[in-house]
Amino acid sequence: MIGKWRGTYKYDIRKGFENINLTPVEFDLEIVSLENGSFNGIVQDNIDMGGTPGIGQIIGKENSDLVVFEKNMPIEAMHFQNGDQKVKRNKKHPTIIYSGNMEQDRRTISGSWKFKKSKFMWIGLIPWWYDLGSGTFTMQKID
Repeated sequence: MIGKWRGTYKYDIRKGFENINLTPVEFDLEIVSLENGSFNGIVQDNIDMGGTPGIGQIIGKENSDLVVFEKNMPIEAMHFQNGDQKVKRNKKHPTIIYSGNMEQDRRTISGSWKFKKSKFMWIGLIPWWYDLGSGTFTMQKID
């Protein structure tokens, strides 16, 4: 698992967001250490494709063919219904959980991702928890 990986993540299109063109985003990930099934490394999204700016940290576990990791980006970036992206450089991006299966050749991982937490907001007098998003990903080892 140690080494460089290149991947793509895609968004699940939620109700009310059908008109948004959320294109797949490429990312580069490097796993720098692996010990007893636990690993860590760095990740960088392609910002020209709508990815989150900055170099993030990953920490995860692999068990046989199951790979699960958290992605923590230093800058918050959110997509809106009109297709705009808002970047908050003074705030960390919410943690994203990736969970996937490794192919037998141990060079491809595919699965799903979702935000670790939901957000809370008020709609009038009604409290509402909403999911920040989810999707799918695939990544291949490149060295």
